[in-house]
Amino acid sequence: MNRYLELTKPRITLFILMSTGVGFLFGTHLGKPWTWMELFHTLLGTMLIAGGTAALNQWYEREGDGLMNRTKARPIPSGRSRRIARSSLAPVFPRSVSLSCGSASIC
Repeated sequence: MNRYLELTKPRITLFILMSTGVGFLFGTHLGKPWTWMELFHTLLGTMLIAGGTAALNQWYEREGDGLMNRTKARPIPSGRSRRIARSSLAPVFPRSVSLSCGSASIC
């Protein structure tokens, strides 16, 4: 499970979520009052998109990453992540966003 979490680049995703939250709160004075559920779904959707993008990027860069000392220990170039799992993991994140947006009725 840890190697799948590593595919999503959690530290970068955390910084993206912090930026999204700050932007959300700074923008709230421009329109209607916001709810905690809107903030939650905004952050959830952002997390899923960022994680899926990071996983897809690692898959796309797998050959080059395998050649560089700095990146060859990542899950895909090192072989720690099975092909079937990573090919099915990355598309799940963006698809989950549509479910999150649909339940929140904000997208």
